[in-house]
Amino acid sequence: MTRHDIRAGLYAPLRVFVYEADDRSTRIEYDRPSSLFGQFNNPEVTTVARSLDEKLANLIKKAERLARIPSGLIQRGTSDFAQACNF
Repeated sequence: MTRHDIRAGLYAPLRVFVYEADDRSTRIEYDRPSSLFGQFNNPEVTTVARSLDEKLANLIKKAERLARIPSGLIQRGTSDFAQACNF
């Protein structure tokens, strides 16, 4: 992203905040990359940012699906995502 506009480095890497709310549900908060990087008015940066929007949304959906799988059914180390999340 910074190869298109060095100022994009202000917002990379992206920050994602995961926490347990008072009702014991897991919450995920983040600023959409397209809103952060849109301020640069650079079509190349905007294209990458929109792609990141989609990737983050897909990652969260995958985490939701994995969270619903009983822990005994998850095989450790079967995917990069599982390893990164210590499933």
